[in-house]
Amino acid sequence: NRVLVFENAAAAIGQQNATSVLGQGDTDETLPNSGTAPKASATGLFSPGGVALGPNGSVVIAATANNRVMVYGDGISASLVLGQADFTANSANRADGVGVGAPMGLAIDYSTEGFPLYASDSLNHRVLAWSSTLRFANGAPADLVIGQIGFNAVFANSGSTTPSAS
Repeated sequence: NRVLVFENAAAAIGQQNATSVLGQGDTDETLPNSGTAPKASATGLFSPGGVALGPNGSVVIAATANNRVMVYGDGISASLVLGQADFTANSANRADGVGVGAPMGLAIDYSTEGFPLYASDSLNHRVLAWSSTLRFANGAPADLVIGQIGFNAVFANSGSTTPSAS
C-alpha cells in the first residue's frame, strides 16, 4: 500500500533506507489508503500496481484497488488523479473514458510529443490512453481506448467467445 522512493538504483539494491514514501505518512505505515479505508485520499494508496516516471519528474502510480491512477509531484500528496472524479472516490468505474477498473500496468511514450500515458484497465479488458502527460487534469477522460470498440464497451474479446486480432 505504498511506493518507496530511493535516491538511485544502487541504493535500492544495496538495501539502503528509502528517501521517501508515497501512499503512507511514513515508511513504517502500511494500511490501505493511509488509514482512511474504505475512503481514498490524495495521500493514500491501496494495492499499487505499475509505476512510471513522468517527463517532469513526477511519479505516476496505478492504484489498483482504488481504481485510479495517481500522479505525484513534489511531496507525499498526489497532485492529480485519473480514473476517478476526485481524490476520495475509489469505486469501480463507469464504463466510459473517465473511469478505470483495477489499473495495473502503466507506460509513458517518450517518443511522441506530449508523452502519452497508457494504463491497463483490467476489469474492463482494455487499455486507456491520455494523449499528454504534460496537460493532465483531475478526472480527465482518456483520449483513446485500445482493445474495445469504444469507451462504453467492456466485455472480454469484445464480446466474442474467442479472441481475435480485429
